[in-house]
Formats: sequence, C-alpha cells, structure tokens
Amino acid sequence: MDSWLSQDLIARCVDGTLEYVDYGTFMSGSFWIGVDLGKHQDYSVVAVLSKAEDGVLSLIHLKRFPLETAYASIIGYLKGLCDTFKTVNSIL
Repeated sequence: MDSWLSQDLIARCVDGTLEYVDYGTFMSGSFWIGVDLGKHQDYSVVAVLSKAEDGVLSLIHLKRFPLETAYASIIGYLKGLCDTFKTVNSIL
C-alpha cells in the first residue's frame, strides 16, 4: 500500500525525552487535539498540543491505538481528553 510517510519515518520523529501528560490528568491552558484514524494497516493516533505563554507548541500527550480498534472507542477516548483538558480549542 502506498503511503505519504512511512511508519518508520514517523516513529523516528517521536522525541523520547518529552514528558507526556497521562490520560486523566487535569490541566489548564490552551490545547489542540489531532486525530489520525486508521483501522487495518495504519494505527489510529491521538495527539494533544499545548501552547505556552511564549507561543511555543509542545506535544504533551500521544496515544497510538492497536490495529482494529473500534472508532467508538477512539471517540470515547477523545471525549475523556476533552473533559480533562477543559479548554480544547479544536480537534483536527
């Protein structure tokens, strides 16, 4: 299957030194959530960005779901994130 970016290339872009926020940890600030839905060959992924006072965006949460995860489960996860990060500006 053709893809724009390989999974290996994407995986190498993940910064292992970042300290991610655990699911269910309440925080204040400005947040954006990105969603990439996969199913059979590509993983579904949810990422949360936070904007600091100096305008710098940081990846603070990343969740990769197992293949074949039901979309309803991912939507439930997103609902939980929106409840946790009260000021979600957008889900993309």
